[in-house]
Amino acid sequence: MPASRPVYLPDPDFFGRPLGEALLSIGPWFRIHPSTKSAVYFSRRASGRFTPENPPFGVLYAAVDIATALFEVFGGEMFENDHRIRAYRWMNSSVSKLKAPRVKVCNLASRKVRSSIKVDLGTLMGQDFAATQA
Repeated sequence: MPASRPVYLPDPDFFGRPLGEALLSIGPWFRIHPSTKSAVYFSRRASGRFTPENPPFGVLYAAVDIATALFEVFGGEMFENDHRIRAYRWMNSSVSKLKAPRVKVCNLASRKVRSSIKVDLGTLMGQDFAATQA
């Protein structure tokens, strides 16, 4: 049996807590998306790591490098298939490079931000999306 660890959901006051915004001007951003959708399509589908069920707005997932973008979309499949992606899934996907102006983000890579909102890195990177979606 694999080792397990507790997953901590946000405290009840989470929605009133400041998220430690940062301005980012890095780029380009990379995006893996369905070929039938625009690269700047904001999905309301609740299957992503940070997209809650019945979201109030769409979410656009983008990464600072192609490896991270590929991992976020195909990570589970890549681990199961010796770092390969099934051809039919890849053939229906597109890779886009996005250029964005300086944007305000909640930088969850920052230990200070995670500490201020009481979220640990393991919870953000786990395969159970319940905590990150909450």
